[in-house]
Amino acid sequence: MENQNLNLTVRITLILFVGLLASLAIHLFLIHKAKENQKVFALGRIDFKAQTEQENLTGIREYTASINGISNAIYNSQERVLVFIYEPKIVDAEMVLNKVKNHSKALATRYISSETELKSGCPVDLNKFSFLGKALSFLSSN
Repeated sequence: MENQNLNLTVRITLILFVGLLASLAIHLFLIHKAKENQKVFALGRIDFKAQTEQENLTGIREYTASINGISNAIYNSQERVLVFIYEPKIVDAEMVLNKVKNHSKALATRYISSETELKSGCPVDLNKFSFLGKALSFLSSN
């Protein structure tokens, strides 16, 4: 009798384990399934050099935002920097740079982060007052 109860417990545990594993596999398949029409966005930056007489930067934000594949553009006239959000499947950052240079007749270069900037950058605020900063300091102290 005791052997039958143990055998039944093992069977139930095995069925539950296989069921949970199957539901996890189905969940992961459905969540991470490739979406063909999913939009992918990237961030680009163009730096303008010293101002020349023939350059026309009025309306540069509007012109850049009107390019097919650009969803938004912001121009900082004090820093002479244009930041734009684009869809790499539709438009390429170099293509945007060339179009902007041709439109504005300005000396412009595409800003590309250096290797050290990529390694040092962190998108998460880890200062001692943020939730994540407090959680990480708590976990590292224990």
